[in-house]
Amino acid sequence: MHDGITGDVAHFACAVALDEAYTDHDLRRAQRLVEQELQDIRRLRQPIPIDVIYARRILMAARHLRAIRDEPDTAY
Repeated sequence: MHDGITGDVAHFACAVALDEAYTDHDLRRAQRLVEQELQDIRRLRQPIPIDVIYARRILMAARHLRAIRDEPDTAY
């Protein structure tokens, strides 16, 4: 069950994090491109498109999920 936009972001982030077609490098590069686009938009004082905000949030969450997944299990 999704709770609106937050649920959609979580759903897409999970899908991206689990998709082995995207390397960690791909996700870092994509996030860097989105951040650069946001800087350009701010510099030009234009309205920020909501899809750019969602893309950034999805990439951040996907990278976080991958980091958690890749952490070694230290529980004894």
